Amino acid sequence: MLSLEQARQIAEQKLQQGNFTGTDDDLLVISEVTEIIDAWIFSYTSKKLLETGDTLKYGICGNAPFFISKTDGSISTFGTSFHLETMIKLYAEERNTWKLRLVNFSFNNVHNIYKLKNSLNLSFADIKQLKESNASLIDKGDKERLTELSSVLHANGIESVVTLD
Repeated sequence: MLSLEQARQIAEQKLQQGNFTGTDDDLLVISEVTEIIDAWIFSYTSKKLLETGDTLKYGICGNAPFFISKTDGSISTFGTSFHLETMIKLYAEERNTWKLRLVNFSFNNVHNIYKLKNSLNLSFADIKQLKESNASLIDKGDKERLTELSSVLHANGIESVVTLD
């Protein structure tokens, strides 16, 4: 697991790549750090903006925060058109952070198979692949989306759980 200090070093190296002229007017600095379950999120701006508060003169465009994985130090970025909450969901989808698993599900019960197929709009090929691998893992990604799928399964009598792996 990457510590905050290790992630900060990676973030500062990334910011140095964006300091084109080397003058204080263009110097990029970390302005905020947010921790989520599997990453550190670094927001940044110009040093002069932090010092003066003058957004008209020293504000920068296109400075979307970047995510540094706690597990491998990789960097992910998303466009500035997204709000932070949306970026966090996109990151979870990209990294397959959360897992939706079936609990006590029998692929030998045809009624259960039809309920699973109809609940998640799966094809028969999808069901066949799950049955052949005897998989309990159904999907990966954002917790909120998977929790909604889990609720659909529960409403159809299929037990499932959303886990962090």
